[in-house]
Amino acid sequence: PRSLIEWYGTEDGQWHRNDVAANPYFAYIISAFGWQAIVADNIANVTAATDYLAELDGPLLFGSDTPSNATFANPPGLNGHMEMQHLRDAGVTPLQVFQAATIKNAEFFGLQDDIGTVEVGKQADLLLLLDDPTKNIEAYDEIQMIILDGEKLNRAELSAAYIE
Repeated sequence: PRSLIEWYGTEDGQWHRNDVAANPYFAYIISAFGWQAIVADNIANVTAATDYLAELDGPLLFGSDTPSNATFANPPGLNGHMEMQHLRDAGVTPLQVFQAATIKNAEFFGLQDDIGTVEVGKQADLLLLLDDPTKNIEAYDEIQMIILDGEKLNRAELSAAYIE
């Protein structure tokens, strides 16, 4: 919501950033190398492991842990978008990303009879896209319509600029 975005710009909304920056070790790393340097090694390790799994057609699931903290860095939605890009950059194909977000998650949790594919009798929460997400990860950037619990949602009304 717009109110949350505005809150992130306040002193209260910056508490997590300020708390991290107050730590002498992190303050040095941030000033010398930037925020990304704090997690660069972890990201490189995860990228290598993900690439290895993708090459072997290993089990890949899609998910997000945000909001994991009152941080402004990865609000819900943005984190999922970034995760898809990181998966692609780690060698995961668009088809593997699509399957990880749909049928593979459903199978892992034993819910494949209820969700994960579009079939009669299953719950169908859908994103209607302009492009084929199994061929192009950027297809998720062009959401045309959302259907949730059988109801068509006006995408514009879900925008942070619209929600109060």
